[in-house]
Amino acid sequence: MQRICPKCGKAITVDGMINNFCIDCYVSENRIITAPVFEITYCPTCDSYKYAKKEYKKPELERELSKHVRVWELEQAKTNVTLITDFEKQEYYVKVSVRALVGGAIKEIVMEKDISFRVEPCPDCLKIAGHYYTTILQLRFESKILKEKLQPVLVRQIEAQVKAINNAVANKEKPFFISKKVEQKTGIDFYLNDSKHTEKLRKTLVLNRYAKTWQRTRTLVSADKEGKRKYRHTLCIRFGDACDNCS
Repeated sequence: MQRICPKCGKAITVDGMINNFCIDCYVSENRIITAPVFEITYCPTCDSYKYAKKEYKKPELERELSKHVRVWELEQAKTNVTLITDFEKQEYYVKVSVRALVGGAIKEIVMEKDISFRVEPCPDCLKIAGHYYTTILQLRFESKILKEKLQPVLVRQIEAQVKAINNAVANKEKPFFISKKVEQKTGIDFYLNDSKHTEKLRKTLVLNRYAKTWQRTRTLVSADKEGKRKYRHTLCIRFGDACDNCS
């Protein structure tokens, strides 16, 4: 059975109406879908988004934004949010899609909403760009031959372990990164931003059969407003020729 929408005059069926209006007219006149003005900051360096003081990748952010959409007067509503970022046209908005029971059938209602969008480097990327570090990990080799043989292996090992630490759920909010690498005549220096994670690297590296000794030193660099001292740490691991017959 068809009816006429009293607002636009369009013929509608029972399955396509809400309170005797067509879906489009009813949604335009009533607050069926509401959402706050989302304030989002995008870092182009690491492709991350900041919302409500937390960092997200795009799919994670869309799921988070969908939690803040409210749907009224509709039954069995399921919400999906798509973040639209067109950097060439400078168009930034969210498309809110709601599938709900309308007149005995599942219908999809779509709403577009502007957002507050900024593009700027995140704090961690600024630190990387500024070569921020708290700890220096030094690898030193007793001979040029050993350096050429072992250093590339250890560099790959360190880079892989840094990546593994960052992939851990507990460390997603505070990335562990190599600020810079500096070649030395007898080895290489890694400048890192976290002393506790650097200690994890040290524990792995000293298990290498060529590892001989290691040493830790620290240097006072500053104090915070409460007088708490801040140090820079240096971990030096020395590698020498291994004895295959040693027990």
